[in-house]
Amino acid sequence: MKIIDIGICVDNFDPSGLGAIRCVRYSSWVSQQEKALEYTKWEDNDLFLAYPFLPTNINFIPEKGQAVKIINYNPDKDTVNTEYIAGPFTTMFDYNSQTHSAQVENTTYGVSAKHGPAVMDSTKADGYKNPKSVAAFAKTTDFGLYGKYGSDVIFTENGVQLRGGKLIAKDSATTGQKTIMVSQPLMANKVSTLHLKKFGKRKEYKEEKITTNTVAISDLSHLIEYSVDKFSGTTRTISLYVYKLTKPYGGLYRTDNPKLSDVDLIQDYYKLLNLDGTTTGATLTFTTEDTEETYCTIRDVLKTLHLKSLNEFNSSYSEGDLHPFYFRPTSECKNRILSDSAQKTERKTIFSKITINKGCGPINGIVFSRTKVSPPITPITKKENVLKDSNIPGEQTFASLKSDKIYLLSTDTNDSGKTIDFTNLNKYELSQENYLKDIDPNTYSTVRGENLLELLRAIIDLLNGHKHNLMGPLVKGDPNYERLMRLYSSFENDILNKSIRIN
Repeated sequence: MKIIDIGICVDNFDPSGLGAIRCVRYSSWVSQQEKALEYTKWEDNDLFLAYPFLPTNINFIPEKGQAVKIINYNPDKDTVNTEYIAGPFTTMFDYNSQTHSAQVENTTYGVSAKHGPAVMDSTKADGYKNPKSVAAFAKTTDFGLYGKYGSDVIFTENGVQLRGGKLIAKDSATTGQKTIMVSQPLMANKVSTLHLKKFGKRKEYKEEKITTNTVAISDLSHLIEYSVDKFSGTTRTISLYVYKLTKPYGGLYRTDNPKLSDVDLIQDYYKLLNLDGTTTGATLTFTTEDTEETYCTIRDVLKTLHLKSLNEFNSSYSEGDLHPFYFRPTSECKNRILSDSAQKTERKTIFSKITINKGCGPINGIVFSRTKVSPPITPITKKENVLKDSNIPGEQTFASLKSDKIYLLSTDTNDSGKTIDFTNLNKYELSQENYLKDIDPNTYSTVRGENLLELLRAIIDLLNGHKHNLMGPLVKGDPNYERLMRLYSSFENDILNKSIRIN
């Protein structure tokens, strides 16, 4: 007989209350064994009886039909000396739903079983394959004790947390979630938790002056595009197109848009400035003879438009300021397919020389104003709360209890009009009905002290500085009166915390 074997739990209701089970080995035939020896169920001569191998306070009693590991410390004897450990299991989050066929998939008994999908993924920053599973299990540096579904206790360094209902409840899951939750733990948005933690240093938030540099942002006034008709030979034509942006289009034409080099011109949101009245004619054109003259001309024209205006080139144009404007090559010029590498090199050379000054270019750039090419940077100082070490040395501890509703219950309470019949409450685990029917109506809301003090201050301020009409009531236009009425209008919700209740 094997010292360690795998069996199937066929009964888990132990009359003695010690956590014993009746189980059948995978390799056994129940009918043959039953005929071989007379026995009574749950008695010492029961061939299928197994007691917990682990201490009873931490033993995991399996469900009927689940696999267990059977241990025989005397393999020569068939009865009395058999013990069990629940498992193996193929998930760490849903023990009750597992069946023996799935449980043994990683053993020789499960060679034909289909393996479930992986839960963990080392390539992900958080380590989980499904983002909805993040934080389901204890980290490898911590230690966790897991309930059969949805609850656990996690021991971290200097901390412990008790989580009730960490996973999506099965009875409220959608059809899609029910399909996934068979193999993946799905964390719930609502969890009842108790957190206890100690930190090595006492810290507190302190008010400090923080200075940050803020870059000025503005809508573009104009967009200027340049194009060269060819990148070889002599006699080249430079075309410049100046577009007036007539109205903003969301944040598309703002100076802080990092994609201005490729944004499209949206119809009805711009006007092309030219003298021929067409929608395609260039604003300015120039003729050059070689590469150097080409990029020098484009550069000089942009600088002139920056320092002066279009009027400098043709008096028919307005003398208006073009700033802030953005310059760039036309999409056709930038993406034109060229026949040889020499032309590509020349285009690259020309583009690399198109600058207004250092830091504005090459190829494209923002010209913010006549006096400031780059957007001005303004230092802004404001007060912020910053987490700092406390002046009081030593460690710091925290405790937090989180839930939709929190009840502070004492069986020895002050005499009041509301009492809870504690003898009527479920003695194993408080039910939802217990909370909503027996506890909630018979407890009192706690008081938000800060809001109560604010109301009392408003009353005192009104009494100290109140105004009366002659032989009449309080002046309703008195700011103190208006403040008191405003606070009183939301008195119940502001003063009472109905989510935390006491008896």
